[in-house]
Amino acid sequence: MKLYRTLAADRPAVFTKDLGLSLLYLGFDFSELGRHDEALDVRSGAVKLYRSLAADRPAVFTKGLASSLHYVGFDFSKLGCHDEALDAHSEVVKIYRTLAADHPAVFTKDLASSLLYLGFDFSELGRHDEALDARSEAVKLYRTLAADRPAVFTKGLASSLHYVGFDFSKLGRYDEALDASSEAVKLYRILAVAHPAVFTKDLALSLLYLGVNCSKIGHHDEGLDADTEAVKLYRILTAAHPAVFTKDLASSLTNLGADFFKLSRHNKSLDARSEVVKLYRTLAADRPAVFTKDLASSLINLGVDLCRLSRHDEAVDAHSEVVKLYRILAADCPAVFTKDLALSLHYLGFNFSKLGRHNEALDTDTEAMKLYQTLAADCPAVFTKDLASSLIDLGVDFCRLGRHDEALNAHSEAVKLYRTLAADHPTLFINDLALSLQHVGYSFSMLNCQDDAQAVFSDADNLLHTIV
Repeated sequence: MKLYRTLAADRPAVFTKDLGLSLLYLGFDFSELGRHDEALDVRSGAVKLYRSLAADRPAVFTKGLASSLHYVGFDFSKLGCHDEALDAHSEVVKIYRTLAADHPAVFTKDLASSLLYLGFDFSELGRHDEALDARSEAVKLYRTLAADRPAVFTKGLASSLHYVGFDFSKLGRYDEALDASSEAVKLYRILAVAHPAVFTKDLALSLLYLGVNCSKIGHHDEGLDADTEAVKLYRILTAAHPAVFTKDLASSLTNLGADFFKLSRHNKSLDARSEVVKLYRTLAADRPAVFTKDLASSLINLGVDLCRLSRHDEAVDAHSEVVKLYRILAADCPAVFTKDLALSLHYLGFNFSKLGRHNEALDTDTEAMKLYQTLAADCPAVFTKDLASSLIDLGVDFCRLGRHDEALNAHSEAVKLYRTLAADHPTLFINDLALSLQHVGYSFSMLNCQDDAQAVFSDADNLLHTIV
């Protein structure tokens, strides 16, 4: 690269193109080493050179400009600069549209690929409608290409269908997501039969998404079948390359456990989730900054299964560990993990209560409630319902300890919150409001305020009749 700089300085008309190409290759090296800042610097230099070259000789160098912009977009994406990545990839798409219009046999494949990357950027920015538009166009292009040259372009069609399914799912269009992911699985099956070393991982991932989409529309048996096959494939891949695929095996087992749970097969769910915990323990021991959150999440699921099986002592152990992990995570990143700490405290308090350890339940639920107060103050639209629910839990704890005045206060505050929620979203929260009123009525009753209790119970009954 240094040599080409010297040559290009002396004879720019001859060597600028070589300098641009050398900068791209240097960027590849930096990128492979994970040094994306340096990759971005050198490839941005390549973009400047190719802009100059393409301005003078567009027929020769426009393709090079598109290619260098593509890689700059990739570097921005790797650095989490998704707006900048979107700008770069948007320009790439425009260039390839022009090139494909003039030379479709040559550039349609590049246009299709650039649309996929544009879809990634939109998706990262939460703009799923636009991601769907971009990737749906890619699907159409790859269908045409695969019809003529299936050996070359079937993988592009399968990949674009996979991501279109992801976009549909993000938009809550689960039936369409299922159709897209089902077709992706069929294509990857064909590819994996012919080239298992290359496409087994893609088949496994497509099955994972197929299972999710089946589950989203209540097809839990089909979801179980898809996730079971994904687990089998990831076991094979992990045996050969544990450093690469252990995390994917854990993820597939997580989905499998969820399938068993939804089918009320809690022993099977427990088996799957126990294995997940073991895998994430190993991963978190080596890379705690990456996998501690996954270990915590897997322990929550394990504790829920243990609770379902009435193994509350073991559930307390699991959820106690979760609380410890989320305390560490929330201390470092409170904006991200405070909500998870609050939820883990909720689960721990529930299991303490099941074991009759009401003072410990009270302490735990009090801490959860305080966290939800903070969260709800910042984001009331998201966390008010959780605050209300935590106040119900707290009131129940007070009640079980015979502290009915404090129970009444907690439940009365929950009623106020549910009234506000039910006023805005009656279908969602009328039932919760009615149940919170029943708790208030019970507290009045225990305090020998029978008239007040009867009035509140009557209000609750009236609300429940409106639901019916």
